[in-house]
Amino acid sequence: MLRIFLPLYLTLFFYVLLYDPLTELVLYAVAEEEVAEDAIGDFQGAFYLIEEVLKNSDETAWPEHLENMSAPNIPIKIVTEDELALSESGKETLDRNEIWVMDVAEGVLAKRLEGTRWIIHVGPVETVESLTQIFVMVMLGGTLLLMLLVLIWAFTVQRRIAHLSRVTRHFGQGDLSVRASVAGRLKVGRLNDDFNRMAVHIQNLIESHKHLTNAVSHELRTPISRIRFELDFAQTLEDPADLHASFDSIAEDTQELEKMVEELLSYAKFERSTLELALEEQPLASWLNQWHRSFLQQQERLIPEPAKDKNLSIKLLLPEQDHVVALNRDAMSRALDNLVLNAVRYAHTQVSVQLLWISEDGQSRPCIRVEDDGPGVPENYWKTLFDPFVRADKSRNRETGGFGLGLAIVAQIARRHNGEATIGKSTLGGACFSVCWKG
Repeated sequence: MLRIFLPLYLTLFFYVLLYDPLTELVLYAVAEEEVAEDAIGDFQGAFYLIEEVLKNSDETAWPEHLENMSAPNIPIKIVTEDELALSESGKETLDRNEIWVMDVAEGVLAKRLEGTRWIIHVGPVETVESLTQIFVMVMLGGTLLLMLLVLIWAFTVQRRIAHLSRVTRHFGQGDLSVRASVAGRLKVGRLNDDFNRMAVHIQNLIESHKHLTNAVSHELRTPISRIRFELDFAQTLEDPADLHASFDSIAEDTQELEKMVEELLSYAKFERSTLELALEEQPLASWLNQWHRSFLQQQERLIPEPAKDKNLSIKLLLPEQDHVVALNRDAMSRALDNLVLNAVRYAHTQVSVQLLWISEDGQSRPCIRVEDDGPGVPENYWKTLFDPFVRADKSRNRETGGFGLGLAIVAQIARRHNGEATIGKSTLGGACFSVCWKG
């Protein structure tokens, strides 16, 4: 906003700073001649009378005559050239027997007594009236100039605000693609840039929520449809064994629905912009070692049934040196669980979790890599794989499992740790998922 008002502030500052010296300069550069002419015209008759009185009287009587002719505000005296310290122009004026205005501001005038060495000195005489009039004119002109500059500034700002207001109105009416101009002649400080960033964020958020809503409705429809079908089918069954099997299928679908809702709630939790994870300084390698032991202890419960028959090896590779990082133990454990379970689902025999310290620009940042020896992920899925409800495996059966939210949750947790989640090719032949802290 400072950029908007800066021209106005500078105009007012220089107006106040330069007003007095410029006024004085104008008064005595422009108005000096006019004031001098007015003074000569006013006192020409007076000088004539003074000359006549002095010429027709003895020099000894001059002081008395001058005292009688003087007024309280108009002193009159006789002086010599030496007393006046005449300039060349002043001496020439007096030699021509003309009235010389010695000081315009003070109103001091002089005229040589014709044919003598004496000079009639009048003043100081108040010339306030003439100067006041000119001062008022100068002040009025300066004020009008200032008002003009302020009006130009106000018009410019009003035009810029009108443009931003129009863009905001269109955006509020649903045109999410509209953007404020960033041209200098239409920018309102940084408001245009801030509005555009906000508009992009809101547009992406709305589109994301639309996609999420559509995906949720589709995902929920599948198990609900199966449950409805099983209920209709169960009504036709008479054999208790068949009826029991149908109820078991309904229970499995209900359990799947509960897991999906739980995943949705978890994703919504980490997606909230107001969420602030409590990060604690932790030795990363030591914490990873603890997580690995805990995961192995719970793998019978965590790993899906089809993957238990693979006899998988889940290795942890740690560097010799340990470093402290800021993390939330529960959230990062959730992210690693999701990555490892995803790797376990597609791995043949091997899954590895490795901690690396990557040096960039003189800074070292940690990366946790989860790799497997499975079929990998096609590169055309890499850009969207961390979006909600995106699956590289299009299968939706219970054997492969997953709702397309696990990796989206990982990405959100990584962002909350000032990091990012990425995917690449594994040295084991499958996929390589990484959670890296930013420098």
